[in-house]
Amino acid sequence: YSFCTLLTAITIADLKMTNLSSEDASYFDSLLTEEVTRSNCTDGSSGVFSSAPSDTSIGSKAMRRQRQKGENGETIVTTPWYAEGAVKEDIKLSSEIEAFGRLQVLTLVERSARTSLKDTLQELTKKVWPGCVDLLTYGSFAVGISVPQSPVDVVLQGVELSKFPEFLKLCKEEGFTVLTEVAQGEQAFLKIKKENIVLSLCLSSASNVCGHLSKHVEKVKKILKSTPAAAPVYAVLRAVLQQTSHNDTTTGGLPSYTLLLMIIFITKLSSAAAVDPGVLLVEFFHVFGSSPPGLKINPKNGHSETIQGEPLFVCDLVDSSHNTAAGCTRYMQIRSQFSQCGMALEKWASSSWRGYRGRTPLSSILAYGTLWERCG
Repeated sequence: YSFCTLLTAITIADLKMTNLSSEDASYFDSLLTEEVTRSNCTDGSSGVFSSAPSDTSIGSKAMRRQRQKGENGETIVTTPWYAEGAVKEDIKLSSEIEAFGRLQVLTLVERSARTSLKDTLQELTKKVWPGCVDLLTYGSFAVGISVPQSPVDVVLQGVELSKFPEFLKLCKEEGFTVLTEVAQGEQAFLKIKKENIVLSLCLSSASNVCGHLSKHVEKVKKILKSTPAAAPVYAVLRAVLQQTSHNDTTTGGLPSYTLLLMIIFITKLSSAAAVDPGVLLVEFFHVFGSSPPGLKINPKNGHSETIQGEPLFVCDLVDSSHNTAAGCTRYMQIRSQFSQCGMALEKWASSSWRGYRGRTPLSSILAYGTLWERCG
């Protein structure tokens, strides 16, 4: 923000050296005044610009300081997940993670909108492949941990891929925006968007795809039921990765399914991590932020070993020989990010955290950004 102000001042100074009329000079002076007093952006958590407005006047700052103090003088902090404010000294990492999870969980309206678009897609597939069975939903939406940015993953098996161009045309006519389309061998992949909702569709000529994915969905649902800490921690880690686009699998990011398996792996190492989100998140950053390259983990039994040739090997729940992290080419950068997040949370690990200027534990690793929109 200060850089923008400086740049504006320099530009206006340069312009004044030219032969401007008095009216033009007054106009540019007004621009500088507006830039200096503009109050539509402020420094947010971790130095990231927040969308929350601020008034720089002395009186307004004094009022905000009063609003940030409780009746007994305690500090009140506000974040998107603590929109109504919370006493800073009372905030615990575990309860804060749960609050963030509640903020990110899909509302009934959001779930309904996604189901409606999936049904629309179902109607289009039946026009092209009338003999095929219904679309199968899998992934985070199917197991109940989908966040607002998550795509809805669906699959259709037993299709004749020669009709894929016809299906693609129908999608465009229906108002879907095509983000990605890939057809290779016996499968085709299509990522489309409508009403700010992304659907990821896999079309396969094989007839055994849905059965395999159904096993995954049932296994994950069963695990999540017995590990209540996993879902809110998944929401936090998804947001952490999204900040650096490390969740984008098209550029070598970490797949969401692999991320979930890594979380499940940590719950196998500690019974406390399965039920306490704070313990789970701290241990996650410790393991995956400090382990050397070549780590191979099995989330099914908690076994790990060091191997050659792969920076990270995360076994599939159904087929342990399959590496779900095979396409993650940016794991070393992601590992470094996890390490930095772990160090940031260490500032809150002891009683001396009261002297730390950060708002809350999660505020040290998460930028608020558009999260304010979630809390109205």
